Formats: sequence, C-alpha cells, structure tokens
Amino acid sequence: MRLAVLGAGNLNDVDLHPLLQRFHQITLLDWDRNAVVAGVERQAKVHEDLWPSDRIEIPPAIDLSTHSSELQSLEPFQVIASVGLLSQMIERELAQLAGLGVNDPVVISERLHHVRTRHFEIIDRMLSPEGTALLTTEFVSSDTLPGLAQVPEEQLAPVLRDAMLAGNFFSGMQPASVLDSARQVFQAGHRRIEPGTPWLWDFGPRTYAVVPYFILPPRRSISPRH
Repeated sequence: MRLAVLGAGNLNDVDLHPLLQRFHQITLLDWDRNAVVAGVERQAKVHEDLWPSDRIEIPPAIDLSTHSSELQSLEPFQVIASVGLLSQMIERELAQLAGLGVNDPVVISERLHHVRTRHFEIIDRMLSPEGTALLTTEFVSSDTLPGLAQVPEEQLAPVLRDAMLAGNFFSGMQPASVLDSARQVFQAGHRRIEPGTPWLWDFGPRTYAVVPYFILPPRRSISPRH
C-alpha cells in the first residue's frame, strides 16, 4: 500500500520506522521540503536503513492548499494522513483576514468553510476509490484550558464538550463544522467521515487536545438471502 502524509513538516509526530513495516511506499508532502528532509535524516540516525530509501518519497515543496498540478500528477494513494494541516491552513486564513481588517463573523465563517471543503476535496482527489484517510485537528490547547495536560483519558471527551459549549476552541475547528464541510464534499455517498476518540498531544510548552476524523469508503449494503 502507498501512504501520503500531508503536512509532514519536521516529522515530530510521524514515526517512519513502524510505518515502513506496513506501507511499501511513503510520500511526505509539505510546504517546506527542507524541514521534511531534516526530519527524515534525524530519524535515520536511530534507524540507519531508513534513509536514503526508494520507499520514502519527498517531492519538491508543494502548496497543499490548492488543487495544484503537482498534487494532481500524483498517483492515487490507498491511505492518506493529514497531520494537523487543516489547523495550520485555518490559522493562516485567519491571519490573512485579520491583516485585511475583516472582522465580519459571517464572512469569516464562510472563508473557513471554504478552507475546510477545499482540503477535503484535495484528499478526495488523492485517495483511491476504496482508500481511507486520517485527519487530525487541534481543538484546544492548555493556553486557554489550564490543566488540560492532567485530564485523564476517560474524562477528556466531556471536558472538551464543556470547552466547546463555552466557546473555548480554535476557530473553525468545531467538530460539527468540520463534519458539515466534509459531508458536502462527500454528499454523493462515495465516501463517509466519522469522528474518532480525542487524545492529548504533549508539545512541550503546551498540550493540545487532538480530534481525529476518519474518511472511509461507503458502507456496503448486504442483500438479504431468499
């Protein structure tokens, strides 16, 4: 199987060695190719057979926010992992809107919806018909939710639910909004999306609550036997 990692960055949250046990080729995509190469070389110090390897592909820097010709030229993947990329693009869009002095909530909401749907469209085009994808998004951090790092795993979901009701989450990352944007892209029924169980990501100076989403092939109906 072939795996594409969107937003690979410096691979702080991607462990290539176990992934190579499951995939015969891994393509690492990011805006910053140098960061990806540095991340691979860092992991290769522990696993010397990791790099160089014809099983790891690092294309030139690609704009992952548009339907670029570079993305369209890639062969379909059986599995795609978008690791925090949507959160980065939402943050970038918010910064651009702020720079333009845009503060109309309706306009901002529409722009963020556009960013989300565009990302799902790109994943849709890159996936093989029966492919699956994992999308991870940062929902809230310990900067605005003190004590997040100490929340037990079994209590995380209700804590995040309370944070959402209080409006304490990253703009554009409310699960209902993410699911709505995805379902508009997959409304033909050729794919479905399901949220997963959130987890905590220790990023050193702060902790993030991460909400995963799984993009899956449609459920197959089973004809009753006569």
